[in-house]
Amino acid sequence: MAGEPTDPPSASLFPVPDEEHSNYDAVILLRAEKALKEAANNLKPGQIAFNVPEDMQVAETNVVEVRVSDDLKRDLKQGLIGKIDTAQIKVSSFMKARLEGTSFTIKPLDEENRALPEGTVAKWRWNVTPNESGEQKLFLVLYARIKIPDQQTDELVDLKTFDHTIKVAVNPVGWLGQNGTGIIETTIALSGAGFFTFLVARWKWIKNRLQKKTPKA
Repeated sequence: MAGEPTDPPSASLFPVPDEEHSNYDAVILLRAEKALKEAANNLKPGQIAFNVPEDMQVAETNVVEVRVSDDLKRDLKQGLIGKIDTAQIKVSSFMKARLEGTSFTIKPLDEENRALPEGTVAKWRWNVTPNESGEQKLFLVLYARIKIPDQQTDELVDLKTFDHTIKVAVNPVGWLGQNGTGIIETTIALSGAGFFTFLVARWKWIKNRLQKKTPKA
C-alpha cells in the first residue's frame, strides 16, 4: 500500500562486481603465499639420518629407515644398519616423508605424516624391493606441514629431496627359481640327444668290427 515503509534493499541485489571479487581473491592469495614463505623461513634447524643400501639384489627386500630431529646433538645413527647418510635440514612440528623409485616396489611401514615435538625423533621405514637389475634411482622427499594463519588446512613445503643411485644385481636364487624349470628341461633334452648320438656312434663301431671279422666267401 502507498505510504507504507519498505525494507531496505537486500545486499544480494547489489553483488560485488566480478573485477572486485577477483581483486579480493588475489589479495587473499598473496597474503597466504607471504605467510607461507615467512613460516618456511622461520623453520627450526634440524638433522636427518637414513640408511639407503648402495648394493641390492633383484627380488630381495631391504628396510630403509629415515630419522629426523630438531635436536642437533642427538646421535641419529645409533642402531641403523649399513651405510648411513646424514645432513642438516630445516624441520617443522609436523613432517612428511616419501620414498619413491620407479624400479622398486616400496611398501611404507609407518604413516607418511608424523608429528615432531621439540627434542624428539620422527622415524619412517619402508620395505624396498628392486624389480630390475642395473643402476637404479631412489628418491627421498621431505616436506614440512605448515599451518597458515586464517586458513583451515595445512600446506606442504618441499624441504629437501635426496637421490641415491643403487647398483642392483641379479639375484641368483630368484633367477634360478624363475628359470630353473627351463634349465632342467634343456639339460634333459641335451642329455637325451647326447645319449642317442652315443648309441648311434657305438652301433657304427660295433658294425665295423663285425664286418672286419666276417670271413669273405
